[in-house]
Amino acid sequence: MTLPPDDPASAKGAPTANRSIAMACSFNRREDTGKKEWILPSHDPVKLLPDIDKAILAIPQRPLQDRLLEDDFVAVPLTPAQLKHHRRWRVKERSRLHQYRLHLETLMQLNDGRYHLSLYARAFLHHLQWCCQEPYERRDLALPEPLARQVSQRFQASLESLTQELTSPAFKRRVKESETLAKSRASSLRTWMRAAFRQAPYLLWVPIQLGYRNPHYADLAQTLKDRQTFLKNRRGNPLFNYLVGYVGKLHYFPGKGLVHDMIFLYDARYVQEGASLLQAFAKR
Repeated sequence: MTLPPDDPASAKGAPTANRSIAMACSFNRREDTGKKEWILPSHDPVKLLPDIDKAILAIPQRPLQDRLLEDDFVAVPLTPAQLKHHRRWRVKERSRLHQYRLHLETLMQLNDGRYHLSLYARAFLHHLQWCCQEPYERRDLALPEPLARQVSQRFQASLESLTQELTSPAFKRRVKESETLAKSRASSLRTWMRAAFRQAPYLLWVPIQLGYRNPHYADLAQTLKDRQTFLKNRRGNPLFNYLVGYVGKLHYFPGKGLVHDMIFLYDARYVQEGASLLQAFAKR
């Protein structure tokens, strides 16, 4: 979050008692004129993160008794010509192993896209990611009994090591530092908004998304450079006249890749044409 460095910004003046924000329409860049605007899919894996974090937080509270093969696997019925010692065991659908593998699939997908995961999710990935890697990546995993028993025992050991990390003083200290940083950022944003209202008692709020035609764009360094190019040379550009400031956050969406969500705040005493502003941003 920042005030535009190319434009003069003053925080002088007392805050007015009559404050208001007008909101312009959001702008989504189209791939071409013949296609619909991009809309976030309803199966967005980001929406699963709160429940996944809750499941990870509950792990240290669950008993860690020695696991049996039947806790994680169920025997596949033998065919008439199949010998008993050739029996295969399939991952049980309601087992912890199956549920955690589903969580891992979501976390691995978001992690590959550089999504910011919680410390709990990262620790979960570190200890259990092997469950979804070769040779165990199949959703309907079925293994010979010796290998299935080995997986169950390794899963038990991974849960124990994960629990040990989550309950360690060092990990709890890192979580506290992360929460303190998040509160500090929220406080900075509130301070920034108060300063914006002191500069202009009426604000026009213009939200836009800056994305790419490439549906899975993931070049982090280039997208930061592109955003800086978009914002540079504001002095003397009529598009940025009466711009009070802007805030922005970089997001990763599985269906779109890297996207900049940005909010531009204008002095609404002089600028009220939100629709035409959005068209001007689209051209830029």
